[in-house]
Amino acid sequence: MGELREAIIIRLAIWLKAATKDFPFTINDFLYNIRQIRCCLGGRV
Repeated sequence: MGELREAIIIRLAIWLKAATKDFPFTINDFLYNIRQIRCCLGGRV
């Protein structure tokens, strides 16, 4: 289940970067911040 969640998050980050040319962040920035948010929520996300 965790691998599926990671795959979805990575694909979301790639899609977001491709869909919005003016998005000022890199895919790595997005993935890092998602992990930080998950950590703050106690790993529930």
